[in-house]
Amino acid sequence: MFSCYEELIQNIRNFFSDDYHYNLRLICQTKKNNFDKSLVEYKRLFKFEYKNLLNSISNYIESNSNIKNKEFLEILNGITLEEIEEFFETIKQVYLEWLNHNWSSSIEKFEDILKKYDLLDINKDCNLKNIDEQLFFRARSGKDNLTGWDMFHIPFDKRHKIKNQRFSITGQPLLYLGGSILNTIYEVGKDDIDNLNFSSYYIPSNSNIKIYNLTNRIYFYDLFRDILIQRIDEENSSTECEYLKNDFFNFILMSICSFKNKYRDGHFSEEYVIPQILSSIVSKNGFKGIAYSSTRINFNITPINDLINYKINIVIFTELSVNHVYDEKLFKSLRISNPIKILDIKENIMENDNIINLYLNLNYSLENSEDYKIKQKTLNKFNILQKSFKNVNDDKEIIEVALNVEKYLINMELLDCIQT
Repeated sequence: MFSCYEELIQNIRNFFSDDYHYNLRLICQTKKNNFDKSLVEYKRLFKFEYKNLLNSISNYIESNSNIKNKEFLEILNGITLEEIEEFFETIKQVYLEWLNHNWSSSIEKFEDILKKYDLLDINKDCNLKNIDEQLFFRARSGKDNLTGWDMFHIPFDKRHKIKNQRFSITGQPLLYLGGSILNTIYEVGKDDIDNLNFSSYYIPSNSNIKIYNLTNRIYFYDLFRDILIQRIDEENSSTECEYLKNDFFNFILMSICSFKNKYRDGHFSEEYVIPQILSSIVSKNGFKGIAYSSTRINFNITPINDLINYKINIVIFTELSVNHVYDEKLFKSLRISNPIKILDIKENIMENDNIINLYLNLNYSLENSEDYKIKQKTLNKFNILQKSFKNVNDDKEIIEVALNVEKYLINMELLDCIQT
């Protein structure tokens, strides 16, 4: 019986993995020319795979009197194929009505389906938490010395340089940040990494920046923490089940918003229509940004909870400043490190490591510094990430460079805590 449960949980984990749906979406885009047709094909495959999963869940529930994680399995078992059909069809209609210039009707349909599954509540626990307990990163190409302002969003008086992006239309400056240096390198391009400049971004808790969580929420559940599922007490997962149905439909929305852009040099990206409409809706509902998973990085590493952030991006909305070419209020609410080039880090990394070790050995009452604890937690997550990438064969040199840069910036933040 235990092996049957273990196999069932593994099947559930596989179904909700980013890699699995990344490949499903690629299959759909290969088979179909247009986004709406790809979406229909994806709906068909999604329902087919989920129906098989439902059969496994139903059989397990019927065959066992003592069910582990009973609430979790029963909620999944209660999500119907008709509900999934309706959700997909509504999103398709949102897309087609937008293309047909029925913009108000498109937005209204989208907002209605999001509210139906309670996906717009800004006070919900399932929205992105603890963004003030981690560092984010930004990269920009350039041979000249850059400032913190240069590492910010494209200025308002240079809107003409802003291309069509996943969550922003042409000419709309937004601030895109990555959850890891590796992620930022893949987002800006890895051809000339020696000329990339990097800054770390720290979002203090008093900034009150609410981020809409369009990431794989279900993969953060305790149920998925380890590959080898050991006896998980029902109480441990029951509190998570409160939002399971919401998270399920958020998972579908996340995947729909993650189709790769087939024509990166084009002026219009059909895959970006739904994410861009979503941006306007969540902004209207009080959110200051969106967290989403990168579509350009897809390494197969163990999906431990602490590692999922390595491929998460956040996009923060900007507000027009009357007297400034940047969102001055947003800039002042963030802490942005001085930009540094990879070449500079290669030259100075050993020297700075020695300085950091010296400070750490002095041990200046750091247990009382909340800022230090947060950044130490970031370093601990990074150490897990570093170990996990040892077995990745793709782009080993870029991974090594990215890890060195990230460790350097995290250590600089720790050093800043000690000095202040």
